[in-house]
Amino acid sequence: SYNPTRGIKLRPENNERMRYLGDENHASDEEVRLLRACKESHWPKLYLLVLMGISSGGRLSELFRLRWCDVDFDKCTGMLHVTKNGQRRKLLFTPKVMDELQKFREIGTALIFRSDKNPNKPFPFRKHWKQALLQAHIEDFRFHDLRHTCASYLARENVSAMKIKEILGHRSLKSTERSVPLDVEENQQIVEAVMNKYLGANDD
Repeated sequence: SYNPTRGIKLRPENNERMRYLGDENHASDEEVRLLRACKESHWPKLYLLVLMGISSGGRLSELFRLRWCDVDFDKCTGMLHVTKNGQRRKLLFTPKVMDELQKFREIGTALIFRSDKNPNKPFPFRKHWKQALLQAHIEDFRFHDLRHTCASYLARENVSAMKIKEILGHRSLKSTERSVPLDVEENQQIVEAVMNKYLGANDD
């Protein structure tokens, strides 16, 4: 049969789009509202999924591939055997994530976020995710923006770009720089302080 869309190229997604929870200075009420809505979701694992996304910076595809046997409950890590960059890496989990994982803990190779109908596929969470965003009054926000949020939180605590690159599994620092919000005002103060120190001495 004839497909009228054949030959039409899809427009590339704007990977440089920047959106994250909160502002340049601190986590806003957005995060509180989102996590509260996720806790109230009809899908009991939505809170765990979102909490993982924010705190580890894991991609949705990576989190959906995680199996119970990949989680090291002693070292608080999750092994990613397949990543976007083709390299294995470990997700680092916070105590809060580990506590939430314990509630659902299983033994074996099952997917953590598996579908009820097909255990070899991830749970179709989009409806629950959109409902949580609606309930939390958060607009223009994708799941991938949780990854940006993780990077921005780390940057605000003066974690180096190289460390953020390692934690998020970026292939290059350029990707990391796109994920970290630029604090123009703070950078301006730094430049002024440094340049006044060195250039000011030359003023006559």
